[in-house]
Amino acid sequence: MRLAVWDQVSGWLLISLLGLALFWMAGYAVAFSLGGVGLISAGWTLEHWQLAISGSRLWRSLLLSGALAVCSTTLGWLAALSMVTGSRRLRTDLRLQALWCLPLAIPPAVQGFLGGVVLSRGGLLSRLCWWLGLTDGVEDFPVLVQDRHGTGLLLTMTAASIPLLVLFLTRTWMAIRIDDYLTVACSLGASRTFALRHVAIPMLWRRSRFLLLLMLLWNFSAWELPLLLGQQSPRMLSVLIQQSSGQFVLEERPQAFVHAVVYLCLAGLAVWKLSGYAGLDRTDKLESGDG
Repeated sequence: MRLAVWDQVSGWLLISLLGLALFWMAGYAVAFSLGGVGLISAGWTLEHWQLAISGSRLWRSLLLSGALAVCSTTLGWLAALSMVTGSRRLRTDLRLQALWCLPLAIPPAVQGFLGGVVLSRGGLLSRLCWWLGLTDGVEDFPVLVQDRHGTGLLLTMTAASIPLLVLFLTRTWMAIRIDDYLTVACSLGASRTFALRHVAIPMLWRRSRFLLLLMLLWNFSAWELPLLLGQQSPRMLSVLIQQSSGQFVLEERPQAFVHAVVYLCLAGLAVWKLSGYAGLDRTDKLESGDG
């Protein structure tokens, strides 16, 4: 009993400390963006907000960041789902699952470097296409790194998302014993494909929604991969914030805090709106036996 009370107290204390830190950072960012604090402060003003919002740089960065985050998360989940549902050995072999833990130890900066090594015009994929006779040289290989469509960045972000999703889906499959549900469905006359589509996939989807939300936010705020593989204009929001706040032009620093406040508001709104949709409802609790 005493241990349970201590767990609750420590949990609320941790949440309070994190909330205070977040509130302080958000308050400082808002004050800096309004000209109230900082070395170059000339008094409270909305000029920095007007400059940031009236230009197209912020909105293009938001659109690019959102599109890449949604596409990479969706493609990563579909790829991981295909692997888990299509390979029984992957679901049961712990040694094979352990191999999927290795990519998780690669830092994002190294992932970006490897993505450039593989996808650049002088990289491994370009050399392989030339060796197979698909291209006549480097000039015939499409530009995939720092291109206007973010193709190389999208492929690298998707590849970086797959290992964690594969491990989560395999452990979820075994934990809730989806094979038993599939056996019951097949015994009632359903085909294997029908059972996978209408039994296994919905069950995996319900239990992976919150992880997908976290991964969406992670991809939306990615910094190393866009810095190494993305184009300079437009830039993803995290790179835009870093470069506008870390450059020698001090007059642009308040606009960087405007961008940071916009990002913080969007991230908080996404968590608040999507957390219930991500699987934190009463139905999921009842199904898991917590209700």
